[in-house]
Amino acid sequence: MDFITVDSKISIEGTTIKQKRLTNNSTRSYLVSVFFFLWFISVFDDKIARAQDKGNIMSWVSVSFFGLIIFLYILLLCDILFRRYWRNKINIEHIAKIKTAPSDEGLETHVVVTLKSKRYKLFKFRTLEKQHDLFIQKVQSINPNIQLVMD
Repeated sequence: MDFITVDSKISIEGTTIKQKRLTNNSTRSYLVSVFFFLWFISVFDDKIARAQDKGNIMSWVSVSFFGLIIFLYILLLCDILFRRYWRNKINIEHIAKIKTAPSDEGLETHVVVTLKSKRYKLFKFRTLEKQHDLFIQKVQSINPNIQLVMD
């Protein structure tokens, strides 16, 4: 059975969910994030050099501001590398929880599939097509032990 998401096509074959990406927007956004991360590191290094030369408080405030931004980027990087599930195949038996939530605009429904290893995979469905309901029903029919959380 096939399900259409915003950026991919999902098929369930046996006890496996297979995702075929139709766009490469996520790759572009990751490259832009890496570019800005490196840019913030360069500016941070420059601000440290200026603050050491001047020694006034405002210079150190700008250093701490850019340090905070770099810290937030590091947290985002850790989430991407260590918590997000990257493979395009998921064994339904490894799913612990499915969480659904509408997007801010209400046009999309986000379905977060959390595995028993605490990694997660995000699927974005169009709300009006109701594909997310069919997807959840099909997955729960294969593995009824999955916890369902709706927001």
